[in-house]
Amino acid sequence: MVITATDTQGLTTIHGVAVNYVAGQTWPSSYSITTWPINLQSAGQIVDGLWQRQPDGTVRTVQQGYDRVIDIGDRGTWKNYLVTAELTMNWLDPWAYQVGIVVGWQGHTAVQYGQTLSIQPRIGHPFPAFLSWGNVLGPQELYIWTNTATVVEGQLAKKARILQTGVKYIFKCRVQQNTSGGSLFSFKVWPASSTEPAAWDLQANGELSQGSILLGAYRADVTFGQITITGL
Repeated sequence: MVITATDTQGLTTIHGVAVNYVAGQTWPSSYSITTWPINLQSAGQIVDGLWQRQPDGTVRTVQQGYDRVIDIGDRGTWKNYLVTAELTMNWLDPWAYQVGIVVGWQGHTAVQYGQTLSIQPRIGHPFPAFLSWGNVLGPQELYIWTNTATVVEGQLAKKARILQTGVKYIFKCRVQQNTSGGSLFSFKVWPASSTEPAAWDLQANGELSQGSILLGAYRADVTFGQITITGL
């Protein structure tokens, strides 16, 4: 594959990429990363941004800005699962920021907010749920976002919560198909030094979730540690 990039000054860079595809493989329904490997791509797929393995075996954003995400899982077979992730916020943009876990990820599309675009790369990013914490020009809150063909960048649930930079937290979310043909999303966050609370912070029903997860950071410098996904 040959990629050509042209900037606003008309300067062009061309780079060739070899893609090795092995047919017939699916991601196991339960998966964990205890220590991130030197070759990050052997544990997950870096979709956006620059990430770097840290000496303690975690992975951290190298540059902060628009969506920085790592993809883990199978788009075809993952439907019901429990995700537990260690996450530390190192820096947050004072304007706005979001960190958390997208579920049911199927990949970028040519459709952005109902409009079909011809630009490359594809920037459409539909997802049934983004279980996150952040600040959207207001107070810090936990969120369950959704972005689908019927609900564009909507909120299924939210709750005020203040978190601190430099503190390791556990983000835990559960995805389960419900009786109406959609999925029930459950979300809780607590300091890694504390005991897990029994109750979920947020729960909401949304559209059917099928697909991998994204570890995501928007306008934030974050570190992800151990990740555990358990099929349900």
